[in-house]
Formats: sequence, structure tokens, C-alpha cells
Amino acid sequence: MSDKTRWLLLLCAAQIFIMLVLINYSAVLPLLKSEWGIAFAIAGLGTLTGPLFMAWLRRCPESARMAGGRK
Repeated sequence: MSDKTRWLLLLCAAQIFIMLVLINYSAVLPLLKSEWGIAFAIAGLGTLTGPLFMAWLRRCPESARMAGGRK
């Protein structure tokens, strides 16, 4: 197996595992809400990922332009 093929398979596997985490979090969210006694707005993904995404956009001006629809 070539290095390029191995790299592509590793990237695909990483993407699959990242998506599994997000899917499982949304499925477990109602249980976490009742067990921890918190609101959906506090436990939601936006609260966790929003600040990280905004920090990433600030550090990468190319990404900010692309997210704004400009190239």
C-alpha cells in the first residue's frame, strides 16, 4: 500500500470516528440533561463548539473569507 493510500485511509477513519462522537453526543443529550439537571441550551453543541469555531476563524483569515462566501 502506498503512502498516499495509507494517508487517505487514515484521514477517512479519523473523519468517521469524529462523526460517531457527534452522533452519539446528540443521542445521549437527553440523558445528560436529566442527569446533570441542565437546560438543552447549555448542554447543546453550540455552547461547546461555537467559541472554538470562532477562534479558529480568527486565526485563519482564509477560512473566514471562505465562510463568508468570498474567495
